Amino acid sequence: MPPPPPARNARPSLAAPSSSSSSSSSSSTAKARQLSHLNSQLAQLQAHLADLQDIMRVTAVQAENIKALGGLNGALLVALFFFSFFLFPLLLFLFLFLFFLFPSPPPPLPLLPTLPPPMLSLFSIFFPPHIKTYR
Repeated sequence: MPPPPPARNARPSLAAPSSSSSSSSSSSTAKARQLSHLNSQLAQLQAHLADLQDIMRVTAVQAENIKALGGLNGALLVALFFFSFFLFPLLLFLFLFLFFLFPSPPPPLPLLPTLPPPMLSLFSIFFPPHIKTYR
């Protein structure tokens, strides 16, 4: 059976073609370099996953707070509806009923009769009564 043809997009070897001992040492250094690069990428991925976990925890807390805020908003809306359509007309009716049932008492009568205030005229403005004038 003949060997399969090489793939078109095959990557060329990283090691330079040379003797077997230098190629094995260069391939081992290349593998070590690749492993250290993968290890640093894995550490970066773990750091990003830890950040994502913290962000998800904060997002869950915020979602609970938004849920509570929505419930509070709904309760305020129901209270406003209740006050505007049921409680306000009832209070208005009670106020008017009590206002007509118990009207305010008349003002008290004065003990001594009071004189009306003196009328001002042009004469009294130019010649006040406490100034004696001779005619």
